[in-house]
Amino acid sequence: MGAGQTQGFVEYVNRFQQCDLTVAYELSSEWLDTIRLFSWKVSANVSDTAYNALRRVVSRTVDVESLFVTRQYLQSQLGLSIKKYHRCINNCVAFTGHYSNYQRCPYCDTSRFLHGNTSQPVSGSVYDGKPRATFDYLPIIPRLKLLFASHLQAESMRYPTTLRANPWEDGIRDVWDGEVLRFWVEQGTGS
Repeated sequence: MGAGQTQGFVEYVNRFQQCDLTVAYELSSEWLDTIRLFSWKVSANVSDTAYNALRRVVSRTVDVESLFVTRQYLQSQLGLSIKKYHRCINNCVAFTGHYSNYQRCPYCDTSRFLHGNTSQPVSGSVYDGKPRATFDYLPIIPRLKLLFASHLQAESMRYPTTLRANPWEDGIRDVWDGEVLRFWVEQGTGS
């Protein structure tokens, strides 16, 4: 998630923290604690390793779901679905479309899978090996929904309009004050 999506997500989680979830969302107190801890992880930019270490410590007194279960739950609640695509470990190609059945990168000849050994496309379905690298893709529509769900993020997306509404007399304060962008805005092609 980018900064905007993270902010929208954090606001969503903060809404969880500000209401009685056991009534409003029919969540058990365990989910409430899980969501609160996950909110802290996201807002504090804590690594998965550190989160899991803290989860083990607090699990003596609080039942907190795993990161995998928490992410799956939140994805279902937010209507998100992250798609994983195999990619070359050297970032040469994503194994999609024409390359979807290749076992080796057509550019650097690196194996797609941990134990793949042929450069020919696989006939039929994709080889059942474990990919060496993947690319996680969050489709654009759910991302936009999250951006607009956040009041703060929706306001910040009006940033260029706000700048034009309140000109600054002392020079350029941002790229939006520059001559080129002003030209494009006057032509009707800029924001």
